[in-house]
Amino acid sequence: MLNTESNGIPYHGWLVEVVACRNRYSFRCYCSELEGFHEDGSTYRTYQSALKAGYYFIDRETALAALIHALEELMRDRKISLEEYWNLANFW
Repeated sequence: MLNTESNGIPYHGWLVEVVACRNRYSFRCYCSELEGFHEDGSTYRTYQSALKAGYYFIDRETALAALIHALEELMRDRKISLEEYWNLANFW
């Protein structure tokens, strides 16, 4: 059974919740602009490692959103082509 270790910790406009399950921890990140929670699917040995991973997750998502926004502006201003946009925005 899952136990929530905290009610959530605010971080850069998101909320990070650390969840305990069978002597391991995971995180859930909530953003008011997105539905549901987001996670990386991993488990961690300590509460602190799960919390730190949640912070890193939010940092990455925030950076990706900023980069996508900048690329969209460049494309809208015709400074890069659609092909260049997709080459630069393909993070996976």
